[in-house]
Order: sequence, then structure tokens, then C-alpha cells
Amino acid sequence: MTRLGASEREVVLTIADDEAGWSVFTDSARLTRRVLRVAAAWGASPERLGAGYRVTLPMAAVRFGAPRRMTEAQRAQFDRARAARQKPDSRAPELVATTSGAGPRAEEVS
Repeated sequence: MTRLGASEREVVLTIADDEAGWSVFTDSARLTRRVLRVAAAWGASPERLGAGYRVTLPMAAVRFGAPRRMTEAQRAQFDRARAARQKPDSRAPELVATTSGAGPRAEEVS
């Protein structure tokens, strides 16, 4: 059996108009645990199929949603929070290692 590359592993959801549930196949290293956890929560029994799993889930187990809409004020707050996470905290003291005395020591620098 050959191992699949990351671009070849996938999660496939299928449904026909006359079916009552989703057929889900996964051999994705990233999402297999999540699919199996959802299957267990819905009481569905996954079937081992090659390197992956196939499970049938009820219609309510899969949802599609649009992104949340934000007001301008919420967007500005979100952008400020993202920028703050990306730059170093200017309030935190820097630590500098020195080699004077008996050995290395960390000192705060303001």
C-alpha cells in the first residue's frame, strides 16, 4: 500500500436528493479525528475503508454558514486586536543575559 501525499488526502461529503443523510469519507490526517468524533456524537458507526473511514451522518450533522457580519466599530476593534498580537509587547521588560560575576544572570532592562 502506498502512502498518500497531503494533497491526495481528503474529506468528501456527498448526498443525493433522495438520500436522508450525508455520506462522508475521510483519509485526511488533519480531519479524521474530528469526523470520527462527530460520528460518535451522532451515534453513527464508521466503516474502515482502505486508509480512511466512511460514515453516514444525518442531515442535521452538517451545517453551512456565511461569515459573521461585523459593524465598522467591531471590524476596527478586531483589526487592533490582531495588530497587537502581531507586534511584541512594549510593556514587557526585556531580559538581557550578562556574564559578569559568578556566572550568567538575567537582568531587567527598562
